[in-house]
Amino acid sequence: MPGCTGVEVLKDIGSRNLRTRVILLTASAGDHQIVEAVERGVYGLMLKDAAADTLLECMRSVSAGRRWLPSDLVGAALEREGEKRAKTGQVENALTAREREIVSLVAEGLSNKEIARHLGVTDGTVKIHLHNIYRKLDVGNRTALTALSLSYRDQLPNVG
Repeated sequence: MPGCTGVEVLKDIGSRNLRTRVILLTASAGDHQIVEAVERGVYGLMLKDAAADTLLECMRSVSAGRRWLPSDLVGAALEREGEKRAKTGQVENALTAREREIVSLVAEGLSNKEIARHLGVTDGTVKIHLHNIYRKLDVGNRTALTALSLSYRDQLPNVG
């Protein structure tokens, strides 16, 4: 759908309190999108490469008021996303607001000197914060910190 995602349609339907039963037909979906769709009340979830008879079975099931959420797709996504959210909570609780801000700036590719200028602190202060961040998150360098930041950017405030 040009200009709109299935999850955005679900949000709109939810905000209008409509009783529409939605089947999300998608070429691919990440764990986060699957979980968000389930949380927003999707009735069916199908991959576009599913057989036509499977799609018809899904439509019949949903029209009868039953959900069609394949456990191999949804169950696995819920489990992985649950683990990720638990880790996100640990990361979020481990860092101060200033440390999260520094993580965000590191993820943008700024050097220590640029971060210091941006925050109005010294290079040494940035180095101390980074040392504390590495220790708290058990990462060894900026690259690992950036990778971690990018993997949680949708869930962590002030990161990525």
